[in-house]
Order: sequence, then structure tokens, then C-alpha cells
Amino acid sequence: MRLSRNVILFLWLSLAPWSLWAQSQQETRSQEIQAASSDEVLAKLQAAAIQHETIALLIEQQQFQSVIPELKKILDLTLPQEYELYEVQEIQSVVQELREKQQNSLGHAVVDLGLKYLQEDKSKSSLYLLKSQLYRDTRQIREALEVTELARKFYQSSLRPSRLQSQ
Repeated sequence: MRLSRNVILFLWLSLAPWSLWAQSQQETRSQEIQAASSDEVLAKLQAAAIQHETIALLIEQQQFQSVIPELKKILDLTLPQEYELYEVQEIQSVVQELREKQQNSLGHAVVDLGLKYLQEDKSKSSLYLLKSQLYRDTRQIREALEVTELARKFYQSSLRPSRLQSQ
């Protein structure tokens, strides 16, 4: 009986460092993945900043036909969902610049592109409000009211707790 207790003690002591080493390796891999993920997001954000400047210059030079493809490059970056607010702000910025150049139809196309890409109800609500402003600019009040109602529905939907949270 004494021998088996010694054997067990020996095995436990010899496996304990292995277990700690394996755990530290797993933590190291997790940190490496997080760092790589962080670096990847940072690179995507830098690319988005470059695209933002490109779009602003294209609008300034009245090269409106290039705005949608350049904006699509930002949306194609597939940033993590927590960055969706910044994508909404980018779309709002582009539409505002287009409104200043009386390019409302292109503004509608920009909003429609955003509605295809963005997932959160709050984001869609903001974009529908933007679309309402574009309609109002051209005195299309009935259309403005319709999309304002859509904005309200998405906003109200965003206030409801998700099913995942309630489970």
C-alpha cells in the first residue's frame, strides 16, 4: 500500500509541472491569437481611414461614379460588429458630402448599400433616418414619412433584449 501511495505522489508531482506548462502554452496561444486579431483589426481600421480620405477626394473632384465602389471597400473589410457604429458614421459623412453637392440619388444608393451590409437594428434605424432626410431634401414627403416609420420600427426593435440574453 505504501508503494502505491509513493507512486501516486511521484506521478502527481511529475505531471503537475506538465499540466502547468500545458496551461501556460494554451494561455500564450490565446494571447497570440488576441494580438493577431487586434493587429488585424488595426490594419482594417487603417485601410478604412485611407478609403475615407479617398472617398472625400473623389467627391471633391466630382468623380461621383467612384464613390460606391470605394465605400464598398470599407464595408468589405468585415470589421467586428462592435465597429458597426463607425461604419454608420462613415456612411453619414459620405451622404452629407453628397447632399452638399446635390447628389441625392447617389446618397440614396450609399444608404441602400449600407442597409445591405450592416446588421444591427440601431444602424438600420440611423440609415433609414438618413434616407428620410434625402427624401425631404427633394420634397418627397410621403417617401420620407415611410422610411421614418421604418427607422422607428428598427429603433424599437433595437430596444428589445435579444433572445440570447434572455436564455
